[in-house]
Amino acid sequence: MPVFKIDFHSHYLQRAQTVNVYVPNGYQGDYKDLNVVFLLHGMMGFHESWIYLGNAIRTADKYNVALIMPAEENSYGLPNKSGCDYEKYLMQEVFEYTHKWLNFSKDKSKNFIAGLSMGGYMAINLALRYPNHFSYVGAFSPVADLNIMSTTTEPDLNNPFVSVLYGVFGGIDMNTSDLNLVNVAAAKKPFPRLYLYCGQSDGLYPGCKKLYDLLKENNQDVEFYEDDGDHTWDRWEAQLQRFLERI
Repeated sequence: MPVFKIDFHSHYLQRAQTVNVYVPNGYQGDYKDLNVVFLLHGMMGFHESWIYLGNAIRTADKYNVALIMPAEENSYGLPNKSGCDYEKYLMQEVFEYTHKWLNFSKDKSKNFIAGLSMGGYMAINLALRYPNHFSYVGAFSPVADLNIMSTTTEPDLNNPFVSVLYGVFGGIDMNTSDLNLVNVAAAKKPFPRLYLYCGQSDGLYPGCKKLYDLLKENNQDVEFYEDDGDHTWDRWEAQLQRFLERI
């Protein structure tokens, strides 16, 4: 099974980075004919999370798709205060380089983006900012409403989730910022075709349901799936399969 582990120096992060690219086992055709999924991990994850925890290789073989799995760290795919620009790293380096090196098609109809939790937020946000790159978005338990940062006047920065959020978004008014996905939906801006999932036992469920309700109200192309699940890999693995079925 051909997993390409690519190391390169990122101009936008000013250090070496690694991206995994998987091509379906036994595939004999031109890589330009493959559907390609840009697959993003969550907070505290890394470029092999989907391989070891989400069985993504088995799923990619089943649905005959290629996977691009970059290391995003805890960036939310955004420029940070230290000068590292993760958005440009992902789109102008990882996306561009992998398509060039492996001869993947850059046609929008052949490219898809998906992710879990932080990666689900990134998948939606990047598709919004790069509307000509991806034809379909999968967001599994995404951080859809960043107003969760405002639930307390004294945030618990010992909580890793809260600490990362404040490190990335602290000082930004989440009631108005277009970095908050529910604000973009409320403004009736065009959204990409979206597959959205969240379990009802997940603390991110209210934000996901709010995002879905806003998108349906504005007649956007969105599917929402929910169950009794929590923030766990067994649910994300199942949802990746359902997303790829639709591709």
